[in-house]
Amino acid sequence: MADSLADRVRDTDGQRPAGLAWLIITPEGWKHRRVDSLRLDSGDRGRRRMSIDLTVPVDGRIGWDGTPGTTVIPLAHFDKGPLRDFDITDADGRALSVLGLTDSAVLALQVVVFLLQEIDDVVVDEALLDALLGIVMSEASGADLANDLYCTGQFDGRPVLDDGARDRVGLVTWTLIDDLATGYFLFALVPEEFQGHRQVVKFSTYSTVEDLEWLSVIRGSLGVDPAELKIPVNGIGDAESYHLELHLPAEIECAQLELPAAGHASGGRIERPHGPVPHVHGSYPDRRFGTQSKDAFTAYAALTTTSRGTSRVAAMTAVVTSAFFVLGLTLPGAQDVLRTSGDPSTLLLALPAALLTIFLGVREHALASTLLGPIRVVIGACAALLALSATSLSWGLRDPWFTMFWWTGLATSTAAAVAVCFGLLLRWLRRR
Repeated sequence: MADSLADRVRDTDGQRPAGLAWLIITPEGWKHRRVDSLRLDSGDRGRRRMSIDLTVPVDGRIGWDGTPGTTVIPLAHFDKGPLRDFDITDADGRALSVLGLTDSAVLALQVVVFLLQEIDDVVVDEALLDALLGIVMSEASGADLANDLYCTGQFDGRPVLDDGARDRVGLVTWTLIDDLATGYFLFALVPEEFQGHRQVVKFSTYSTVEDLEWLSVIRGSLGVDPAELKIPVNGIGDAESYHLELHLPAEIECAQLELPAAGHASGGRIERPHGPVPHVHGSYPDRRFGTQSKDAFTAYAALTTTSRGTSRVAAMTAVVTSAFFVLGLTLPGAQDVLRTSGDPSTLLLALPAALLTIFLGVREHALASTLLGPIRVVIGACAALLALSATSLSWGLRDPWFTMFWWTGLATSTAAAVAVCFGLLLRWLRRR
């Protein structure tokens, strides 16, 4: 298998690798605008829709041998792993063909070999080509293998690059090798008539988001301080301008959306949302190549619950519960009236049913469930306190336990009311 792939990598006249190398190295020269739209559905399911506004260069070198009259272009870079529920179309909704993993790896390796031999003046012998194949074709991330080659010139304990050759390998080539170690380029086949004309290519795939830290979840749920969501933006330097949109579930809002710092380039602006879909954009002409940390390809969204819906219900429930305990403890003769007013145990039949309606039958994204969880706990806790107060009256709970329970209920419900109402106030102030 390795020998056949090596033969396919070497089986080229250098014309197509040269043309593809220009497309990969200078995407801003033919990709004008890339828009990433992240949509969160239900459960852990989401969808990332990508749209690239591009002009396919008029270049006879980038034709595809397997289909005459077809041009091959590198659309995007993906991390290693399957593209689940993937589709790709042109602006008219017509499906486009893409190369498989093996064909894509061969094309990308041809570009690497071209850069090594023609640009970096490095002889690619069988040992070096085998090392490159091992890095690119590794099923999991081959970042450690690529780093070992970069630092020591060795692959799997065998020297494949001497110090002189290793010093001549340029940053662009090393970056491309690292890209192929951790992922792969998606090559699309487009009709030859696309050349020289501006087109829009759209593709989408299944996507997930990272979990939030539990402390930030509590603050974000109460509205005190937004929770931080990290969003990978690996394609940030893959076009002249990059745009990110975030479609959030109901009752979740974005207080701030931020792209990575752009360095000396323009862009990377922080935009507060206007409307239901927060949007941010930037320009990153030098982001594609260079020594970058993972944070350089991570956007940040500050999320909180809205002041409507569940948050408002939680505030009203906590205030009413707190008022119930306050009146029960402070009004003259209130305790005696409650004890003699009849059997209050019928409350126990309605409250659990109301509590269950909060948690059951909700079809939402896991992110919404996480952020709404704490304020739903507030509603559940207040319902439980009212149920327990009814129980204490129907069972004839005696002092000092009766008084201790009612003061505990007062303190708990009041603290919840203050926290939720304070969050509503902070949300209102942030909007002004």
